[in-house]
Amino acid sequence: MDDADARDRDAASTLGLIAQALNLPVATFFTAGRPTSPTEPEIMVEANDLAQTAELLRLFVLLKDLEARERCHDLVGDLVARET
Repeated sequence: MDDADARDRDAASTLGLIAQALNLPVATFFTAGRPTSPTEPEIMVEANDLAQTAELLRLFVLLKDLEARERCHDLVGDLVARET
């Protein structure tokens, strides 16, 4: 196995974790702005959005306090609910 195979496997694993964290199928990242089913939210993805999402996930993973993670999750959920 070469380094390229290992990097591809790591990238696929990371993409899977991001999709799981966002509660979306991995296929969502490969559809041109169109959800894979009518029940999924439409997500407009731009480079800046991806960078912010990656940074948010990086910081979230660094939170060791489970209650702090729950508060963070609740805050984001509340903010989204206000926008809809």
